[in-house]
Amino acid sequence: MLFRIDREPIKRILRRLHLIHPIRYTYRKLSLSIRRDSAQSVEFYRPFVHQGSLCFDLGAHLGDKTEIFLKLGGRVIAVEPNPMCLETLRWRYGKNSKVTIVPKAISDQPGTATLHFGRSAAMASLREDWSDGKREAPPVEVTIDTIDALIEQFGVPDFIKIDVEGLETKVIGGLSRSIPCICFEYFHRELDNARNCLDRLASLGRIECNATTMDWMHWIYPDWCDGPTLVERLAAKSDLVGGDIFVRFLPDA
Repeated sequence: MLFRIDREPIKRILRRLHLIHPIRYTYRKLSLSIRRDSAQSVEFYRPFVHQGSLCFDLGAHLGDKTEIFLKLGGRVIAVEPNPMCLETLRWRYGKNSKVTIVPKAISDQPGTATLHFGRSAAMASLREDWSDGKREAPPVEVTIDTIDALIEQFGVPDFIKIDVEGLETKVIGGLSRSIPCICFEYFHRELDNARNCLDRLASLGRIECNATTMDWMHWIYPDWCDGPTLVERLAAKSDLVGGDIFVRFLPDA
């Protein structure tokens, strides 16, 4: 007779003994789909990241964008405050000479702040109102730095990716110079946040913008435009949930 073994109780015990890291385990389960989508992702980012490009991955999470930037020949500063995600980042990239892992959050001023977790320990934000009240772990104190401080330490990046769960305005507020390209997450319900980010970037130099939807591998619009025009276009798309906004700095006229 064949017996079916329920592996879930065993997994729970191993997690408690720290023999299976929950985020690492989740990453392993997702790795096949990540590899499947990777080729499209690499092609999408190819215009922005080249051999030797310096990339800031702000809110690196489990390092999926870091992997894309590496495949394009980039060097990556992976910045992530979440202790659980940091373990996975070190597991994936701790021995990679092209990746520097920075265990910090990014904002407009250096200091410390409280990191709040969501339903999953892999999801966290400095926003206290970010979670729906069902939290996987208690909040923790984390160190904060600025983009300007990262530039002073590592050099001027060719590309910055920002995914900080609703605090993009604060993060961009800590940048005081133009760079070739920057992208940040937006949500349709919080377009004022996107508008503030674009206004701040426009104060640093001439910019042009485009956006993606949540699949982030296809442009919504065939042409790039200025910040106010992009926000107006996005506001008109009532079925839009969110995605990423890409901003390129143009040479001075």
